[in-house]
Amino acid sequence: MKAKYHLGMSLGFNSSAALVDNKGRLVRAVSEERLTREKNTKRIPVHAILLVVRGNSGVSNVLNYSHYDTLNKEYFAKYEPEWIYDDDMSAEQNLLDFVNMHCHTSFIQARRVDHHTAHAYSIFPYYKVPRNSYIIVSDGYGDGLSYSERHVKDIKKPIYSVSLKDSVALVYQFITGSLGLKMHQHEGKVTGLAARGDYTIALKLMKKLYLNFSASEHIWSYKGHSFFDLQRDIFEFCKDWLNEEPSKVVIDADDSRITSLCLMAQLFIEKETLKLLSTVNDAHKHHLFLAGGLFANVRLNSLIAKRTSFKTVNVAPCMGDEGTAIGAALSLFEPKKIPAGHFGNVYSGLSMKDPCSLAINFVVDEECHHTTFLYEKDLIDEMAKILANGGIVHYRSGLSEFGPRALCHSSTFYQPSDPEGTKLLNKTLGRSEYMPYAPIVLDKDVDKLFYRDKKLDKTNQYMTAVLKCKVDTEQYAGAIHCDGTARPQVLYNHSSFAYRLLKKYKQLTGLAMLINTSWNIHGNPTVASSTDSLMTWRESGFCGDALVHNKTMYRQRRPVWER
Repeated sequence: MKAKYHLGMSLGFNSSAALVDNKGRLVRAVSEERLTREKNTKRIPVHAILLVVRGNSGVSNVLNYSHYDTLNKEYFAKYEPEWIYDDDMSAEQNLLDFVNMHCHTSFIQARRVDHHTAHAYSIFPYYKVPRNSYIIVSDGYGDGLSYSERHVKDIKKPIYSVSLKDSVALVYQFITGSLGLKMHQHEGKVTGLAARGDYTIALKLMKKLYLNFSASEHIWSYKGHSFFDLQRDIFEFCKDWLNEEPSKVVIDADDSRITSLCLMAQLFIEKETLKLLSTVNDAHKHHLFLAGGLFANVRLNSLIAKRTSFKTVNVAPCMGDEGTAIGAALSLFEPKKIPAGHFGNVYSGLSMKDPCSLAINFVVDEECHHTTFLYEKDLIDEMAKILANGGIVHYRSGLSEFGPRALCHSSTFYQPSDPEGTKLLNKTLGRSEYMPYAPIVLDKDVDKLFYRDKKLDKTNQYMTAVLKCKVDTEQYAGAIHCDGTARPQVLYNHSSFAYRLLKKYKQLTGLAMLINTSWNIHGNPTVASSTDSLMTWRESGFCGDALVHNKTMYRQRRPVWER
């Protein structure tokens, strides 16, 4: 009997599982971290697999997986120490046995999918991909590569590739680590700090950095021999400049040494990525799709649109390793047979009806009172009033987002005009004061608020690029970065909850933006279940004025003036 579904699994940073049907349509995709609450976990995604296959019978007996490194005994020892590795079997057979035992499945084969190929396939659930499209994948490393470009017609065969030793993204990653920040997690902080850097100082640093590389027409070739040599040299380079070991660096947004180093890192990836893209860009004026961790860099994405001749530039919303779970499952299909994707597929994660989303009664009964609204309009009216009065509302509804961005199903909303509110959010949620908050905007207001780039219209749905602002930065101080840019999520669905909420808020205040940030305490994954949400609210000291789950609003029993 032909299989009804195909399972894909990622074993990279932020391991994940995804289910597609036999027509290539995405059914469910969930990151393991959203279930275990272990940020960027690399463990085998047992919980995610159990969730995506639950209620879906007829899953293929082949497990499709992507892994950026060697799946060997050392992997199991590090991430699954309780597993007794069988030396007489292959690593893949050990993987099969592990999954079958813990997930109550009966896979008979593990099919490995090339890491960059899996990244390339991850774009399809979210966009209509024309046949004259190019796909660029760039990340730290994956199956020996750091960069690959391919045509959608022959997606499994790269036109051009770059080895991990010459990785552009790794330079950015190692600079992140040299600042005492967490690699694979805090690169966005480097991007935020870069906007405060001194351009002249950054250019001087660039010249010094180039001494470690051999410049060529399309690629910087690292003079060392290995990944570890590159890490050592970048760390030493930064240490010499900052005169500090990474563990002793104190991040100060007013320290030009730190901000200029961050700006140098940003200029580096921009220059080298554009250089790599030049051959494709010069020869073809087609559509461009971007996947891989490097393209979490929203400023780079916007620059690519500005400096290249592609008709459109589109970024996978799950650009990191979690997206390779989708790509692993979809790699069974020819691109032309995969249905056109759409924005709604980004909501493919945890449902509020899943077993792990049962409310914690003692939190509700002892600390909060709640109101359930019969009509969604009444809930929107109440939320808009709270927000218009300067309140903070945490919101979790429907299926959670798959990918790193909070796209209004797992969000914290706040007015954009009050810097004091952003300070409160930073303090209680552990955020960095120099990091900007992203806004949501209505489609009809984009041209009024920003210098619009039509190439980015589709990708701006996913909050994956920045736009230069036209409006008064004081009026929207909480949503606009110090360089006059913002990373908006443009709302096109006029019937969506977020669209109607912002529309009502605009009627009350005249303001055309709302801050939308992920609902989580810094360092923890974005909330997925109602239990996560309630416990996070409690852990934050009940920061904010209301917590909303579907049509139920929770408020603290203590009045505002006592808090």
